[in-house]
Amino acid sequence: MQEVLWRQKIIFPFLNFSFECHFCLASLSCESLEIWGKNYLHPLEFWEHENLTNKRRKHDYLLRNYCVKQVILPCLKKPLNYAKHLHISKEINQQAFLMSDRIYHSHLQISITHSETLGFAVAFEGLYPLGIDIEKINLQKFQSIESLMTSEEKGLTKDFIHTKELNAIILWTAKEALCKAVGGGLSVFSEITQVIGIFSNQSYTEILFKHLSGYRAYSFLFEDYIITIAFPYTKRFEIDLHPIWKKLKEDMKLSIQSPNFWHESLNERKRAVNS
Repeated sequence: MQEVLWRQKIIFPFLNFSFECHFCLASLSCESLEIWGKNYLHPLEFWEHENLTNKRRKHDYLLRNYCVKQVILPCLKKPLNYAKHLHISKEINQQAFLMSDRIYHSHLQISITHSETLGFAVAFEGLYPLGIDIEKINLQKFQSIESLMTSEEKGLTKDFIHTKELNAIILWTAKEALCKAVGGGLSVFSEITQVIGIFSNQSYTEILFKHLSGYRAYSFLFEDYIITIAFPYTKRFEIDLHPIWKKLKEDMKLSIQSPNFWHESLNERKRAVNS
């Protein structure tokens, strides 16, 4: 399977200063991740990986750790070979810290997500909350989401410019990203994640929330995936996401040589599920 990787450092302005935010979006084969893991997994991570029996779960574990370490290392100003000293917590989305030889780096904001063969991670120093989520677009996912939506949210998915199936998945990723930003999961915050608005804005969709009105989510369509990022909205912290997203799509397409890349990725995923 061919592979694709996007790493980017983005400077965000905030009040009278700015901060670096590091992103990594990747789709890598099991073989490549296993080669990487032998050199860069922490001993405890290597043990955890070896004790997984399902090939799909092994791939998910390595992809998750790969993406997280790609964004953590530049935040810590550490070289690539330092990755083997980082033990990534399983609860990283809920507690936003990592462990390195018993040292906790709680000053980092970290969020990680993956769906099928695509992994996405973001990290930066500071207290500004941010969450991300990815979902592959499929009918089965829509059916499970629809049963959990309020009547008002179902109305939004029918009226917006996309199909109701696509709108429902956008809405769901917004809820997931919001929960990661505030430090929990949908099982904890499902009561307060109601969506009251979905708006088209150039290359992305903007989502507004009823109970957490100080937050906004922004969703992007990439191939057959929805990628969503959520963070607090304020006039003091305005980010123009359009040029960022444009550059990401350009870089990703340049990385992909085969027009059947995502089809090939999905086939490998199915083989892993059955092994």
